[in-house]
Amino acid sequence: MRVWGLLVVLLPGSLALAGCGGNGGTTGTNYSDTPPMAEIVATPNETPSPTPTPTPSPQNAMTMVDPADTLPADVIAFKQKRDACERWMDEEGTDADRKKEIADGISENCTGTDAALAALKEKHAGEIDVQRALAQYDSDIE
Repeated sequence: MRVWGLLVVLLPGSLALAGCGGNGGTTGTNYSDTPPMAEIVATPNETPSPTPTPTPSPQNAMTMVDPADTLPADVIAFKQKRDACERWMDEEGTDADRKKEIADGISENCTGTDAALAALKEKHAGEIDVQRALAQYDSDIE
């Protein structure tokens, strides 16, 4: 009885393992065959592809325009000077030489900008884009 129990356990396991390899059959994998070679579908070309030429957009297409591109020259010059001023004001001096450099930068870029801001706001009072551009600046930093 004991032999039959052992056969019942070992026989199905042996049959399952017998189908895992060997000769033929659809369930096994034959590792002795060389794998198929990959087919080359493209070859490198020494000359680069031509750069496509942009097509002109239709006349009625919406284009994004940076408002800074449409600002008057005096406003652009003010913005550049005032932005430099604010960058210098954010600097911290670590030694005497750096502190002097910062003080000189502030003096050169900040002096007169409060008055210049007020004058530009008055000069360009009816220009919405100019007023928006100038609204970001504090009127009293000196």
